[in-house]
Amino acid sequence: MSARLKIEIAYAQESLRAFRAEVDPLLLAHWQELAHFKDIPLKPRWDAYERLSDSGQLLAFTVRDRGALVGYAAYLVTHSMHYGILQAQQDVIYLDPEYRRGRIGLHLIRYSEGVLRQQGVELIYQHVKLAHPQLGRLLEHTGYTLMDQIWVKRLGEPHA
Repeated sequence: MSARLKIEIAYAQESLRAFRAEVDPLLLAHWQELAHFKDIPLKPRWDAYERLSDSGQLLAFTVRDRGALVGYAAYLVTHSMHYGILQAQQDVIYLDPEYRRGRIGLHLIRYSEGVLRQQGVELIYQHVKLAHPQLGRLLEHTGYTLMDQIWVKRLGEPHA
């Protein structure tokens, strides 16, 4: 972004199939930056993601600069097993580090919230990696409340 004089950002809801072919470089950068277990290879189950996207259970949002993909967010949308309301759980959210200054990430979150609200979603759950506290601060700024913690325990041996 620093080499550009002007950026032209656009936000959209897209089917996973619409941007699947161009997401790999960002996905790899995302994994390299934030994966906790680096020895576990990144192998998304694209067939499962595409089925969820096709059925409306996975809503994906993109950020583009002059047409180039620079960020994404995806939410699993389901009825709560406890309360019967429609809820969204963030599966993934990422913005190229060069675009994290300013309000681009904030607008991605707000854009996603608007579409999810139109779909009837009542609660959105966002998760934040400890390695990325900036996202937590941004979510708090936009009205999210820290509610849960997730703990992980590795049962298998490290991958070769």
